[in-house]
Amino acid sequence: MKYLLIIPIFFLTVIKVKSQEINRFFYEVTYIPKKDSLRKESALMVLDIKKDQSEFKDYQSIIADSIANESFKKMQKTGTFENPPATKNASFSYAISKTYPSMEVQFTEGMMNGLTPIMLGYKENIKFDWKIEKEKQKFGEYMAQKATLNFGGRKWIAWFSTDLPFNDGPYKFHGLPGLIIKIEDTEKNYSWILKGNKKAADDSSNSLMAKFTSGNVKIVDKQKFIKTFDNYKQNPLLAMRSELTPQILNMNMPGTDMKISEFVDKQGKEMQEAYKMINNPVEKQ
Repeated sequence: MKYLLIIPIFFLTVIKVKSQEINRFFYEVTYIPKKDSLRKESALMVLDIKKDQSEFKDYQSIIADSIANESFKKMQKTGTFENPPATKNASFSYAISKTYPSMEVQFTEGMMNGLTPIMLGYKENIKFDWKIEKEKQKFGEYMAQKATLNFGGRKWIAWFSTDLPFNDGPYKFHGLPGLIIKIEDTEKNYSWILKGNKKAADDSSNSLMAKFTSGNVKIVDKQKFIKTFDNYKQNPLLAMRSELTPQILNMNMPGTDMKISEFVDKQGKEMQEAYKMINNPVEKQ
């Protein structure tokens, strides 16, 4: 679930950065977003494996960032604001990176601190206690081996392949002698399965939040992160609105008839409702 933070974009400078080639693995996640519900949803996520780290995020956020960057370039040329072409909202707004070779995990969310965009995150060194079993199964062209794990209050079954020599996987999971091809909890609340992979250009420089924050992440302990983000989700743009003067709130968005106050309220309400739609996290504890 990702929304463009429009107010600060007037000061955004689009910088071209030479891209490096990465290994991009596409995972389809099927999940139950709300507790005590049978309704399932799905999304496409990517695990980008680079030389010294990996990054896992919703593929739709990459698409949205690319489209928004093109819109911003056009706005800089014309001086007129136009809403970027409509795209599907990302189902998951977080990004998870793992540093090689330590495999330190960093979990990050973008949010607004008044008028200031920030990236808030926490770090973990997780020692997964995998139980590797003898059972094997083929997934497409890859032969995979079974492994089990207890993590986050759930029991997980994973399938990893030594044909892909990366001890990484979707979400925070890692530590097996090969890439995780599939992993799901025994109650099937969350299931990730590899759908394809390719060489790709490193497009992380297109991230809007990275541009807004110069790539700086405010790291706090995990419990403070959870409390802060839970409070933020109750009214995501309240602090932003409180810092805008009545004069600014009464101005029109550039090139439109919509007041800035109306735009901020509309965005905030949509974000609030979207956050309410997911109350069944990967980690129950």
